[in-house]
Amino acid sequence: MYLIQLLNHSNEVVSGIVQQEQIFELNADTYTLVKYAIEHQVDIIQYAQTLTTGRVHQYHDLLSSNRLALPIHHTDPAHLIVTGTGLTHRNSVLARASMQENTTLTEAQKIYLMGANGGRPALADIGAVPEWFFKGFGSQLKASGQTLDLPAHIQGGGEEAELAIIYMIDSEQQVHRIGTALGNEFSDHVLEKQNHYYLAQSKLSPCSLGPEIYIGDIPEKVVGKIEILRNQECLWRSEYNTGLQHMVHSLENIEHHVFKHDIFRTPGDVHVLFLGADRLSFQDDIVLQAEDVISISGDLFQHPLINRIQLQTHEIKYEVKSCETVM
Repeated sequence: MYLIQLLNHSNEVVSGIVQQEQIFELNADTYTLVKYAIEHQVDIIQYAQTLTTGRVHQYHDLLSSNRLALPIHHTDPAHLIVTGTGLTHRNSVLARASMQENTTLTEAQKIYLMGANGGRPALADIGAVPEWFFKGFGSQLKASGQTLDLPAHIQGGGEEAELAIIYMIDSEQQVHRIGTALGNEFSDHVLEKQNHYYLAQSKLSPCSLGPEIYIGDIPEKVVGKIEILRNQECLWRSEYNTGLQHMVHSLENIEHHVFKHDIFRTPGDVHVLFLGADRLSFQDDIVLQAEDVISISGDLFQHPLINRIQLQTHEIKYEVKSCETVM
């Protein structure tokens, strides 16, 4: 099953079941639906089917009228956490190596090899620690069709086409895996290339999720396409491959090393985890500009994730006021 969120006739965000090009509107949003299913130990798919309102929408109508929302949200964005793991994808070390000019074994390559050698332990064992980064809170996430508004301090950003896994934490701090969405884990690759210790800052950029959550097992294989459009013409295009079979770490090992930290098991929170990129336009010296359009599709999903880039042009130095100044 695929779930999306849309703006209904009352301009409220509600969930919808995707069946080919038809969307069957539900009377609850995705967060409320999933939370109820977890609390009452009922199947999400079966419960969702009991919530239909009788209203049916055409997918293309929602797209053309900009009535698609993020596939899941939290009413308090501070309780939706966005993180990711790096160097977990079999091709990720190639992209990272292009940003580091060392001829000897780089730190990125060392971490990658730790994962390749110890990232898939037996289920009862704990494997190698993957690289991890913080993206932000729910306010960082944009829906398909929305603009990625990049602050002026970003030196040169680029797309990262990935799978994003969606989780919810129940009242007992148990983490529940909900499903999978397309993701664009946008990063400042120019800053990162200056020095790999800038990785943490390079990740604090707006990012986006595709319109659909696939409710089901996390896919072993997804084949997709990335397109960068500039002035309505294709500037760059590439295929990418992702899914669990393309990871050097098992999903269980990644999840352990994220959710072993109890700060990520706050009851009621939603967690979006980006799983790593296979191919970057930055590897081919593409630096995105204002008005460029990023389109990311995947064969598991019906519709692509599309965002236009906007750049703030003038960075203003931020001033922190002391308590004495305020008073």
